[in-house]
Amino acid sequence: MGFPLSMGGDMAGLSFPEAFEKFPNFTEFVYVLWIKERCTGLFREYLDYIFERMKQPAEKDAHRERCKQFVAQKDKKELPPYMRKYK
Repeated sequence: MGFPLSMGGDMAGLSFPEAFEKFPNFTEFVYVLWIKERCTGLFREYLDYIFERMKQPAEKDAHRERCKQFVAQKDKKELPPYMRKYK
């Protein structure tokens, strides 16, 4: 499963695994802030995909490392609150 090209933006045309690994900031946004009961369609499928991967300790650890690498390039003031814990 993945994001259609017609969606536009950075995620367009990416598979769920590609998006999960390439955009740790968006993965964290979804994991922390999205509410399952309020998601439908493709967005619910992506949310479910993220939660399944995060159940695996090695996957969650790898995600945390990607988040740390992402925030290392940013000033803390630039980061949204859900990413600041990785700084």
